[in-house]
Amino acid sequence: MRIDWCPAWLMSFVSTGNSLKARRRAKITGHRSVPHSKVRRRKPLLRGKSRRYYTGGLREQLNPPALYATQILENRTLLSAVTWTGGGNDNLWNDGKNWSSGGVPHSTDDVMISAAAGTTIQVATTSVTINSLNTNAAIKLESGISFTSPTTSASADFILAGGTLQGGTLTLTGGAVVSMTNSGGTLNGVTVDGNLDLTQVSGAFADVEGNLTLNGTADIGNAAGTSSGELIFPGAQSLSGTGTVVFGNSTSNAIEVGSGQNATLTI
Repeated sequence: MRIDWCPAWLMSFVSTGNSLKARRRAKITGHRSVPHSKVRRRKPLLRGKSRRYYTGGLREQLNPPALYATQILENRTLLSAVTWTGGGNDNLWNDGKNWSSGGVPHSTDDVMISAAAGTTIQVATTSVTINSLNTNAAIKLESGISFTSPTTSASADFILAGGTLQGGTLTLTGGAVVSMTNSGGTLNGVTVDGNLDLTQVSGAFADVEGNLTLNGTADIGNAAGTSSGELIFPGAQSLSGTGTVVFGNSTSNAIEVGSGQNATLTI
């Protein structure tokens, strides 16, 4: 009997002389059954082919069953949806009681915020990294805070009060803007599909790192000249996209390119 392949338990069954099937075959063919200990293993005929085992003169062949085929899959991460409940009654991002999961959202979470009109959620104590954000509440980033979300859709303002928007695409709808303050803030490798607002106070400014893609309007200072702003590009930077820059009537309004031999701005 020649067996192309079979599992160990099946091999012991078909090659054991005490099995009923083996005794019947021996009787019919005149061959004695072969004990499992005498099964001879030969090298495969071709590399990559199934190994062949021989148990004597019986010529029946068992083909490998398809049910033993396996597939190796890559590691997979399941994303989760986390929603804002406001259960902490404090409008703090870093309070786990405000979230449906009972904890602060993590890097694999898709975050949905549907809050009462006029709500501003403060991010003040711990930097944020999430998978995506859809919000109708304003988000305020305090000094030293980094906010990372590859995809963000907002129908209320993103307010930078010293914080950093880190990478990703921010899509603003319904009149929402990225609002800069005189505490400053950083746009690091961000694409803004919407407007930058540096008109609310005098001395509003934003530092740009890792280039800026703007598909909207950057308003620097207001038309009345009662507020001013600066958009600062240290080092070698680029300002790209389909957007425009509009200066108000203050002489303090500026786009500033950082000092140094390699300080350039490509528009």
